[in-house]
Amino acid sequence: MKPESQNSFELGTEWRFVNNRFGIELTYYNNKTKDQLLTIPAPATNAEGYQNYAYNGGVIENNGIEALLNAKIVDNDKFKWDATLNYSKNNNKVSGLPEELGGTVVLTQPGVNSYRYSLINGRPFGVIEGINLKRDDQGRILLNADGSIQKTGFEEVGNANPDYMLGLTNSFKYGNYFLNFTIDGRFGGDVMSLTEAVNDKFGVSKVTGDARAAGGVDINAVYAPGTPNAGQAYSGKYSAESYYSQVGGREGATGEYIYNATNVSLRELALGYTFDLKNNKIFKTANLSLVGRNLFFFYKDAPFDPNISLSTGNGLQGIDVYAAPSTRSIGLNLNVTF
Repeated sequence: MKPESQNSFELGTEWRFVNNRFGIELTYYNNKTKDQLLTIPAPATNAEGYQNYAYNGGVIENNGIEALLNAKIVDNDKFKWDATLNYSKNNNKVSGLPEELGGTVVLTQPGVNSYRYSLINGRPFGVIEGINLKRDDQGRILLNADGSIQKTGFEEVGNANPDYMLGLTNSFKYGNYFLNFTIDGRFGGDVMSLTEAVNDKFGVSKVTGDARAAGGVDINAVYAPGTPNAGQAYSGKYSAESYYSQVGGREGATGEYIYNATNVSLRELALGYTFDLKNNKIFKTANLSLVGRNLFFFYKDAPFDPNISLSTGNGLQGIDVYAAPSTRSIGLNLNVTF
């Protein structure tokens, strides 16, 4: 074994205009980490009985840009308005995984689940693999002779990495009053919800209730080649219980539970007052503010907060399995200086 090594460089520039009223900061970075320490399951046939083994292998490359724009939009004695916009984009790629392992290392073994988190040569760090419904060239679901749904083996169903991220902060000041708010946006990337999958299998989700009320699920399906009715379209509604018992659950078609991770939220809002303490001999400054964090989403596709990770480990980003929901907080802040 040997230590990991990293080669990196960063280039940046900063510009200020109109007596610092406007500013631009740009940064480009590139780093390559070699000799990654990887732990993978040992072959079941190993004579020593080891469960796992570790080795140096794999290269992870990251490069991206960060940009920050700030402006004093209004700046006078009575009213001030400052704004900051930041943008970040990161690209990464995995390489150097041993070919004897198929150029793939599974970070999260599936076990009873039909998903896994993998490192794959030539793909980003963050590939989510799962099971899809088998479909023909026209996108129709393929059925067996008994009407059961055909499924694929493990294949890539999502990528947890966002395409880019944006943040907007505005600060207003009028006399002694101030208002600050921050809007965060994550654009692109995928997340998977096993919570929805399990709820569907047990028939306790709204979508399954709606399907039962509708008399079943409308599916666009045909009988697969090799079956007696090959090419014949499935007619009528598919039983809701049968459909979701095959598609839902940990062992189901997890590709059906991939959601767009794009979301835009009001991350923080603060409204406050700064007290005038010019003649105070004890305190120099004091302000009181009402602060709210994680207040609401302007837009969200996923049925959970896609910014929350199930684990701090490397193998569960973008996966939801009955995770605790994000917490909204509202409180009072009193800041004083002596």
